[in-house]
Amino acid sequence: MSGKLSVTAAQHGETDIVGSLSGPLVQDKLLFYVGARHYSYDGEYTNLFDLTRAGQQNSDSGTVKLLWTPTESFEATLLATMAKDDDPGAIPIGLQGRAFNNCQLRVLNGTAANNFAGTILPRSPGYQCGTVLGADQLTVNQRGDILPEQGSRRDDMRFALTTKTSFGGGFELTTVTGYHEQESQNQLDQSYDAYDTFTNAFGASQIGAFWSGSASESDDFSQEIRLDSPAEERFRWRVGGYYLKANDDDTKNKKYIPLGTTLNVAGTTDCVNFGSYIECPQSTVEPLGLRELSNRAVFADIEYDFTDKLTATFEARYAIEKQEQINTQTVGTLNCVLPTNTPGVTLDACKFTGEFKSTTPRLTLRYEASPAATYYFNAAKGTKPGGFNSITAVQTGINTNVDVKSTYDEEESNVLEVGGKFVF
Repeated sequence: MSGKLSVTAAQHGETDIVGSLSGPLVQDKLLFYVGARHYSYDGEYTNLFDLTRAGQQNSDSGTVKLLWTPTESFEATLLATMAKDDDPGAIPIGLQGRAFNNCQLRVLNGTAANNFAGTILPRSPGYQCGTVLGADQLTVNQRGDILPEQGSRRDDMRFALTTKTSFGGGFELTTVTGYHEQESQNQLDQSYDAYDTFTNAFGASQIGAFWSGSASESDDFSQEIRLDSPAEERFRWRVGGYYLKANDDDTKNKKYIPLGTTLNVAGTTDCVNFGSYIECPQSTVEPLGLRELSNRAVFADIEYDFTDKLTATFEARYAIEKQEQINTQTVGTLNCVLPTNTPGVTLDACKFTGEFKSTTPRLTLRYEASPAATYYFNAAKGTKPGGFNSITAVQTGINTNVDVKSTYDEEESNVLEVGGKFVF
């Protein structure tokens, strides 16, 4: 049995503690590993708004791993990991204020009788000329008094089970099972300078739009099975299948406004006064998206050594991905029948669905000229499944007579690559 412990301490309150312990539970049959880490950092910048530290970080994680080898032809690895991140307060984004602008300044070109009769020249907003300012000359000034839990927080949990079975003179069957679950929350002054960005431009209904808070939950399950031929043969192959089921849900989309703000002026009457701050829906209805995805794929590859130096590999994967997005809102009821710009055609605004099919081949030629030089040619096709536009974007497009589809198309790329790898 063996263990490790590492402790690091540095300025700005930085602490990093890492420890692990490993050894046999059953000699030559069952091994274990346990590890944990704690990291904290107080930040090195001051948020001028409330004189708290900006850029604080706190992270705790733990891992448990078991390796079971009951026979020479079978092994199983079980992995469990949990992590918790808590980064409170302002984020260390420093803004260079307009007071530093000294080039192309905006000047009002009016008349003595009416200073507002002319135009503002030049059209550029101005910028700073000369030596670039250092980080110590920039300021962090983010409002946090109205954010109940300013910063970012995340809880993660992962499990994985991998098995390998050898049989028949070199064949190997591999299974990989995985599960992941995450909850996250963010509350942030997105103006990064303690002002309400949209209020003056778009009116009182936008109060608090940039003092935002969001939260989400996600989970996914995946399963892969692979069968490999003997690796020592001149001709080698692999076949397999893959399955993924995932959910990704928005659970909160809020904005926060100061006490004393008239609730109906904030753009909605569905606000809650918590005594030190007021929480409102980010828009008048607070739209949320509940997303579900499934992906099924089969894949295969063959590899052949023409000579000891020249090898060719051909791979192909066929996948079908189905996606579904449930559109909902916390205020009022969403009208599921949305008229489109095409007469007689309506859109189901409550549920977007999409299916994306792809076949992605890849050909690789590899030539080992010497132990220190390898040349290769690679031709491949890649895809990225499509997805959904937001219900707000779709509704806005229809209202402005712009053809906005609920689903955007799959991305596709074709790649040719020629290169070499060398050891010097």
